[in-house]
Amino acid sequence: MKPKEKPHPATSLWDRSGPKTAALSLVEGFDRQTRFQEVIHEHHWNARIKTINALADPVSPALHAAARRMAACGQGASFYIDAERERVRPWLSRCGHRLCPFCGNARSAATTQELVELMLEHHAERMIVLTVRSHDLPLDMQVASLLHSFKKLRARASWKRHVTGGVYVLEITMNEKTGLWHPHLHILVKGTYYPQAELARQWRQITDGSNVVWTQKVSDIEGAARELAKYIGKPQRVSDLTPAQIREYAFATKSVRMVQTFGVLYGKGPADTDEIEAEPRTDSRVRLSTLIHIARSGHAEAVVLLTWLARRYKVFGRYVHHEMPQLVPDPGKFDKTIAMLAMIRGDPPPHQEFARDEMPERELDHKICQAFLAYQAQLALGTFGNVTWYHPTETEQIDGAYCKE
Repeated sequence: MKPKEKPHPATSLWDRSGPKTAALSLVEGFDRQTRFQEVIHEHHWNARIKTINALADPVSPALHAAARRMAACGQGASFYIDAERERVRPWLSRCGHRLCPFCGNARSAATTQELVELMLEHHAERMIVLTVRSHDLPLDMQVASLLHSFKKLRARASWKRHVTGGVYVLEITMNEKTGLWHPHLHILVKGTYYPQAELARQWRQITDGSNVVWTQKVSDIEGAARELAKYIGKPQRVSDLTPAQIREYAFATKSVRMVQTFGVLYGKGPADTDEIEAEPRTDSRVRLSTLIHIARSGHAEAVVLLTWLARRYKVFGRYVHHEMPQLVPDPGKFDKTIAMLAMIRGDPPPHQEFARDEMPERELDHKICQAFLAYQAQLALGTFGNVTWYHPTETEQIDGAYCKE
């Protein structure tokens, strides 16, 4: 088993002595990545950049739009705050591409609960795995053949006697020894016992010789549904692929549903989409970059709101700690006067670990909403009117170029 990819040296952002090792960089023609993007993608930085560069290769102009889309993932962040209902919702500008590790994890998390509820409601308690023999055909042809074979299997009387409906997830891996693609289907079905020997015989007839199937009744439907959802956000490890193989994977899955319901469950499951989530339209929006800038300019209301948001959402907290380390005190010890004085002095505190906050999320949301009301009141009075929209700082400099939003 190959070791997991090491985290991107963006972790050195929290060590102001400078970067420790060199990381991959984007090919020419793309906007430079911001510090916030480094934080969001820090655990899969090299795999992400490797994917973008592969998709941006001149040999495949049809994939260039996807490359630019992935390069823009995480460029901005906002918070939507409903103080009356005490609800706080963070929003990130995600690319939604299925080869993006960050977006893949988010898609898997969003799909899991929908699958769990669907499977429990319809008592889908049998797991089936269908595979085909490995060969050297292009991946798109292998995927098309696999899905066509499964469609033919569902049309057979034997299948209909045992299965009334279900959901499948397409997973694509590569054999490390042979270098051949291995697409296969994980299926959770509603129905009666399907003898494995009979299923294997039907599958062998349809696929001209592939008889490797697996079927089992699951005792934990919820666990099986969660396992199935995991494959939705887990594409083949990019670190194991060449740029040509990355492009082949992107082409093969471009118009293919990776998750699909069928039979009596058709149309009832989660939608397999890589569409970009639109930013909500509301007046109660606070952009993270704007809030940081106003806090830098010495406005206490922005300091308080930023500090509570950083405590509530740890990924934003790491970024705020990097940009303004004085504003992220130890949990439970926040005092706006102390924070303001620390910011004015400019003395950063020691390196912080972002452990789970002891304060309940509901109480943190209450603190955020109260701070937002104070911030909003000053905004309405024009208190922040003398603040220039944006000014670059040394910490936002990447490779000698300032990154502006």
